[in-house]
This record gives sequence, C-alpha cells and structure tokens, in this order.
Amino acid sequence: MSIEYLKLENVIEAFRGLKHPVTKQYATDLQPQAILVFLMIARGHEEAEQALDHSAKWDCYVNVSEIKRQLRLSSASASRNVAAFTERGQRSMMNPATGKHGFGTPENPQGFCLVESAKNEMKPTQNILKLTNEGVKFAQSLKRMLKTSDPEGLQDLRTEPSVVTDKRTELDHKGKPIREDEVIEKTKRNYNQIITSQTRGMSLTEKQQWIQDFLKTIKTNNNPTLEKFLDKVAEDHGVSNEKTPTTAKELKEKEKFLAEEVRKVAKKEGFYEEEEEAVSDITRLYWEDKRKKQGGLTEEEEIQMMKDLGAIKS
Repeated sequence: MSIEYLKLENVIEAFRGLKHPVTKQYATDLQPQAILVFLMIARGHEEAEQALDHSAKWDCYVNVSEIKRQLRLSSASASRNVAAFTERGQRSMMNPATGKHGFGTPENPQGFCLVESAKNEMKPTQNILKLTNEGVKFAQSLKRMLKTSDPEGLQDLRTEPSVVTDKRTELDHKGKPIREDEVIEKTKRNYNQIITSQTRGMSLTEKQQWIQDFLKTIKTNNNPTLEKFLDKVAEDHGVSNEKTPTTAKELKEKEKFLAEEVRKVAKKEGFYEEEEEAVSDITRLYWEDKRKKQGGLTEEEEIQMMKDLGAIKS
C-alpha cells in the first residue's frame, strides 16, 4: 500500500468533512482551488507565528490580492473562495435564526469559520488573512495526517466507507449512505411486504379495499415525492389513492384500526420500524432539497418541516 496516496486521500476527506453551519451539509462540492486557498492561508499563518521580527511577521500573512495573483483567479473568484472559509460565507443566504437573507456574522456564521480577516499593523490600508482557533486546529490535523508513518492511523476508504454524504445522499438509521431513489425503492418494498402479509387470503375486492384504506392513513404532509410514490403503489394494485376519507371521524377510526393491524404485522415480520424510518428519510430529503434550492427555509417552513418529521415518526 502506498501511504503517500493514503495521506492525500485523508487530507481531501478532511476537507469534504467540513460542515456548513447553516445547511449542515458536508463540503463535498468544495473546489480544488478553494482547498489551495486555505492551504496558502494556513502556511502564511504558520510562518507569521514563527517569525522573530514583528514587522516581518505581517509580511508572512497572505492577502486576497496575493491569492488572486498567484492562483491566477479573478478578483470575484479569489474573494469568493476566501469567504467560504470565513464566517461571512460565499453568498447571501437565508439564516433560519433570523429569517432574513444576508451574509454571515459572528452570531450567525454562513461560512466554515476557519479564516478571518485582520488589519496589517505595518500597512493599515491592507487586510491580511489568518486562521481562527478552529482553523488552527483543522490545519494541525492536516499536518498530523501528512507527518504520520503509520497507515493504521489513517482511514482507508477502500475498506472503511466514508461517513461524508453529498447533497443527494443521506445516512440511514444504521449509518449507511443511501440515495433518494434507494430510499423510495426501500420504502416501496416494505409497503408491499405489509400489504402482502396483511391481505393474504383476501379476495381481490377485499384486498383492494384494504389497500385503499391503508393508503389513506399515511400522512404525506404535501411532500410531492412521497405523494408520487403512494400514487404509484395505488396504481400497482389497481386502486385509487384518495387523500382523505369522507369524514374526519371515518379517518380517525380507520387510522386507529389500520395502525393496529399494521403493528401486528410489523411485530410478526420485523420490518415496520425500518419502513417507518425510510418514510422519514424521504421527508427529510424533500426538505433538504427545498432548503438547497431556496438557499434556506423561512421560519414558517422550518416549523412545518419539524411538524412533518414529527408527524411521519409518530
């Protein structure tokens, strides 16, 4: 095994493992030039900390102009890549804490908070870039990976799967990565198991009626992904997927009856808990996709998301 490749894999995995403070998503789309920007800033910070002369110290720090010049980036690109590692963030986003669009602040950061800008004491008109305390810890962790000679202290991604997930991948309740299409397929399979077990021995008419009643008890909370999936289940079994029964009383009675029936099957077959968590995964994926497309959720949407997840899990 080449330990050099393994070290490089672990460094890149460390950058992928950074989490955005607002979206809570991993930095799987972090570009190589952004990684270079951080490494330049980290090297300048360390050189400055080791400098013996006070005036020479400030010349060691990197600034945005140097990054632009040395990496041959536009001014906007250089600023954007630096901002990704500061509390300000790359772009204006809606912050759930305030419900307003804007760039990050110390109270509500929208970047990784590893880098900060400061005035150059020797050249007051110039800003330099230095690491925050968290940035120093992260940089030191990278150095430890590169210095080690023991492969046992590194993660081998060929034998140990990454825990980092991209924007369209989630971890299931066992900690294994799953994609949205896999969640839907898994949920469909488990629903079909419930239907098969519960309707065994019924006539076609009785079976279709049971399925139709069963689908009415599932709360979709206007989740289009889940609604589309349930429509497909109904279509596969030749029934209509009505969203609500005739009366609220009828709904309550059928919910109570069918929930008890499904629990009986679940206890016997041992798969209902997994199915329930899969439905919750679909709901969570829907809201995370919505948050990504909008750049955040409104306060009302955040509340609705929590209600939806609570309703699905109940």
